[in-house]
Amino acid sequence: MPFVIEEREIAEKNIEAFRKVVKENNVVEGDWLVSMLSTIYNRGILDNSVYERVVQGDMDHLRTTHNDEADNFISSLPASSMLTSRQAYLLIDSIYSTKVTKVDLSVSQINNYLEPNVLPDKEADEKFRNQEYLNVTGAQGIIKQGQRIVDRGEIITPQIYKNLQVYETMLSQNSSMSGSENFYMLGQGVYILIVLGMFYLFLGTAIVGMAMMYIFVQVEALMRFDLLCIAQFVKSTGIIVATGYMWALVPEVVSFGEYTSGRRIAGIVNALTGIFFKAGMALGGVVPGMVLAFVGFNAELPQQTALAEQGILWLVCVIPAILLLLAIWIISKYELEDDVIDKINKEIEARNK
Repeated sequence: MPFVIEEREIAEKNIEAFRKVVKENNVVEGDWLVSMLSTIYNRGILDNSVYERVVQGDMDHLRTTHNDEADNFISSLPASSMLTSRQAYLLIDSIYSTKVTKVDLSVSQINNYLEPNVLPDKEADEKFRNQEYLNVTGAQGIIKQGQRIVDRGEIITPQIYKNLQVYETMLSQNSSMSGSENFYMLGQGVYILIVLGMFYLFLGTAIVGMAMMYIFVQVEALMRFDLLCIAQFVKSTGIIVATGYMWALVPEVVSFGEYTSGRRIAGIVNALTGIFFKAGMALGGVVPGMVLAFVGFNAELPQQTALAEQGILWLVCVIPAILLLLAIWIISKYELEDDVIDKINKEIEARNK
């Protein structure tokens, strides 16, 4: 049943304007025509769009809203007695032609004053269509985003009250979920901070171990087996632990790839990481041989040359330290910080909802 607006001002305006025309032109049976026009408006002149909906739906009533300061309710109007502008003109013409012979009704220009005063109320239609949908979803414990629940000054019906309760429950659940999500994001941010901090720490530890070893070898008084073992332990601890922390960065790269491409390629990222690790190990077997050949290392000699000894020292201490410093500089350009990862994860989660 469609909602309509009954515009009384339109009726009053047209009746008054027609009364003046009748008086000025001395229209035959003018008072009767004014009375007939008033009767037609009391019944209601339908807008064509409303009339089509009435005919298609075989409706005998229409709904209208009353939103006064003291009252707020819905009432029905009898649609069966209402006419369109054309129907109203034909009705008046049929009666007028029998009442006044040999006089054309068009002389009165009454057709210019048959303006529809029962118009479609699209806002009320939309509001109550949403309300009916909300009644169904509300009964199921669901409130959709953008749905109307209640308007200011609207009477609270049992169904609206139930919808408000559902909405309150959903707000409570969302608040709880939001709190848990915030704690999760905070924990993830702290974790990333620790990972990066520990990564720098242990790379620095490895560099310190290499520096210790270089100094112990260069200073004859410190060139003792136990001190060299300590330096080697410090160096190895830093490298081994830092290498392990590098794997903690892989999930972030996977999330970034999903954020930019829309595809989660965790297998490819892990495979590429493994390839570069193996490539590094392969270079670790080739480069030392090239350096030793360059400095003239000869395994058959009982005593190596000074250049060969320096070459060995550079392979063990200096070159790895330089590469670790390069790694620290590269990781300092790593842009996936905790706030960036939080934003990326939220965006991915929103896409997947």
